Amino acid sequence: MAHEHVPYAWVEQTRPGGVILADVRPRGMTWAGALARLTVTGDGTAAGPLIPAPWGFMSTRRAVDRPGIPETAPIDTSVVLARTSQVGDAALRTPGLSFLVWQRLPGITAFPGKDRTRIVTPDGAWATVTRTAPATVEYGGPTDLWQQVEEAHAWWTAHGRPGVAAFDLTVTPDEQRIRYRLPDGEQVDLCA
Repeated sequence: MAHEHVPYAWVEQTRPGGVILADVRPRGMTWAGALARLTVTGDGTAAGPLIPAPWGFMSTRRAVDRPGIPETAPIDTSVVLARTSQVGDAALRTPGLSFLVWQRLPGITAFPGKDRTRIVTPDGAWATVTRTAPATVEYGGPTDLWQQVEEAHAWWTAHGRPGVAAFDLTVTPDEQRIRYRLPDGEQVDLCA
């Protein structure tokens, strides 16, 4: 089963030195995930690298009587703003970048179409963008959602366009944190 967050109970149930292999990916953009190979330590945490995996397992269910599909917030399309962007919807399918977009926009759901994709976040923000750049962007809701994708694209480009394998995952009792591994081995928070 794919999880958006590795359950901490798995860490608690694994002896120090044990390995957890987990499929981590968003319900609403399943191709943006990875496999996490986490080694449990004596201090009650687990950490390790991400392994590229554009395929994945079925998402876990939030409730037994509901399938593991994304649940989106209603969107208001009564006011539609439009602009152009140098980033087309292909960014949502680019390994590494799509993972970064998911981390910056938790709860994102993507609805790919033939020549455009619509994305929605739990706060009701939405954007529809065409495939190639310069792309046409239509958006609405509380924020310009596509601007956040553009910011993720700028970070990804400035850091050498890293793939999923350049990221590590740490699970503690309080959080799940993704870090970017610099070429010298130093780690920085993913969105820093």
